[in-house]
Amino acid sequence: MKNKNKLILVIAVVAIIFVSWYVWRWVSDYYAVKNFSVASEQELRELLKTDADYIRLERIAKLAYQRDNYGSTTPEGTLELFVEALKKGDADLASKYFLPELQKEYRTAVENWVRLGKNIGIADNLSRVDMPEIKGNSAFITTTNSKKEIILMIRLAKNQYTQKWKLESI
Repeated sequence: MKNKNKLILVIAVVAIIFVSWYVWRWVSDYYAVKNFSVASEQELRELLKTDADYIRLERIAKLAYQRDNYGSTTPEGTLELFVEALKKGDADLASKYFLPELQKEYRTAVENWVRLGKNIGIADNLSRVDMPEIKGNSAFITTTNSKKEIILMIRLAKNQYTQKWKLESI
């Protein structure tokens, strides 16, 4: 009977450790996905020391894309949504129309545009664009001057999981 009690205790301890580890991984992945952004090359080298680190980063990136529902089913629709948020000065919303790994970077850029009072002018320039040129899961939207010279190029990519177009660069 003593051995049976010890066995039950050992199984219970192992189960508690396993459940705790699983919950810890789930919570850390949740926050990693929420704060997913491109790291510098130095930070990536420090983070990706093993194959397991690379696999985890790949899983986090995939989850970030799967959970990202911002954007439109057309490139010009996503640009319009971005312009609306930019005009309102909503840096958080405006940044969500970019690829998940670029959102932190562009949130800072939009915050600076708003702080400097440039967001309305930039939004106006982005409102006067040509029709997108779509090639597979990439799209390019340009603005040209009176001489037909490109003065602005916007690149978008289609999120393969949500089928929403995301800003890649302005």
